[in-house]
Parts: sequence; C-alpha cells; structure tokens
Amino acid sequence: MPKTPVAEDYIAMRDAYDAREFNVFVFDGEFNVDEQALTKTWTVRNRTEGKHFISVIGGDAATDADPTLGNARSVLNADNYIVNLISGVVVGSKTYHSSAFAPWVAGLIAGTAINRSTTYAQVPADDVTRRLTKTEFDAALTAGSFVFVNDGTKVKVKQGLVTSKQKVRNMRARQAISTDITKTAEDNYIGKLNNNADGQATLMVAIKAYLERLEISGVLSGPAVGLDPNFPSVGDQVFLAISYVEVDSMERILITVNV
Repeated sequence: MPKTPVAEDYIAMRDAYDAREFNVFVFDGEFNVDEQALTKTWTVRNRTEGKHFISVIGGDAATDADPTLGNARSVLNADNYIVNLISGVVVGSKTYHSSAFAPWVAGLIAGTAINRSTTYAQVPADDVTRRLTKTEFDAALTAGSFVFVNDGTKVKVKQGLVTSKQKVRNMRARQAISTDITKTAEDNYIGKLNNNADGQATLMVAIKAYLERLEISGVLSGPAVGLDPNFPSVGDQVFLAISYVEVDSMERILITVNV
C-alpha cells in the first residue's frame, strides 16, 4: 500500500518546490482542507518573493454533490493564483471527484497558450457528477469557481476563472510577463549595464520590445515602459513602471434580433 501523506510530507514537498521552477501546482488527487489552506499561504508567499504559479484545488464527492460547498471553498481560497474545481466527472464506468480530476485541469491550464482561454475547453469525460441549473452556474461563477457543464453532447469548461473571479488567461499572462521580464533582466542586463540614463534606456527598450511581441501575439495592447516616478533609480537599483491593457477572449456573444 502507498504511504499516506502526512503533514511532514507536505511541508517537505513545498520546501522542495520552493527551489524549482514550475507553472502550475496541483495535489495528486487527494482532498485535504488543512493542506489547501497552507497551499494558499505558500502560493501567496511565493508571489511576494517573485515566483509565480497557479495552484489548482478541488473537493470530494460530498462537496461535489452540493455546489454551495464547492463555492464556499472558492471564497475561502479566493486569490488571483488559485483555481478551485467544484465539478466531479464520469468517465466510462468510473467516477472522479473534483480533487481527483484537478490534475487534468492543471494540465489544461499549463498547456493553454497565454493568448488563449480555457473557457469552453472540451473535457475528456462522459458526464459531470452533478448537472447544475442556470442559477447554480451563476452562483458558481460569482463565487469564482471553476465548473464543468454538460451541454447535451459534450462536457466542457463553463468559464476559466481563478477564485478571485479573474480570468485564468489574464492571470497566466501576468505571471509569464513578470517571470520573463525578471529572467531577461537577470540574464542579459543586471551587472552588465551602468545605472545611468543610457543603461536605463537600453533596459526599457528591451522590455518594451518583449511586450510588443506579446502585443503582436494578442496577449496585450498598448504597452508602455518608463522609470517609476515614485522610487528613485539610483545606486544599483532600477524601478520601472510597466503598463498595458490585457486582451481578453471572446467568451460571450450577445445577439440582438430585430423582428
């Protein structure tokens, strides 16, 4: 029999991952409320230290059967970097609760380009364990839950949301931009440029060029890079102010019919 994970194992796991690069974290099918709370704390701490990733969580059969319980978990774990799946699925003769199927969601997020959305992505399942009404779907999305829908022919993602109700697409783009800019600066500019007007201009031009490439790819629009007026860029420190407009996917098409 495999060893049952204990608190010490989880602590060791988080400590090990602190020193490794990854884009999405998910448990291996297990549901543990205490560890989900600690994972939220861990995810937030890493973000403040400049490491960006999405954490995916889920529930068990009991919480999947009652969407209000899944939504409560979304509210409890509300954060820009956390996705909470509240739908279980049926695949052939097997049923998977949302924690067991959360690794598939993690793979979906990791494998979706930052200029694409997970909304309406088809799910490799035959049905959901509980079909929601429109009112229940509305409540789930309002809570920031990641939920599946059976549209009569296939199972698909209703809307790609993190628990703060932001779009997964936008959060992944922000994470990629923060990570890429930091890495580019460390690899090519820090320690190699003088911190004067010429050196600062070279750094800003490079970052602007990177953002413009993302603009061409449809990730963002209107990028601007300048020195942050709130913090003096002197000594060995440079503070930049970076702004852009996030480009969203077409997720709702409103049609007016004139009869």
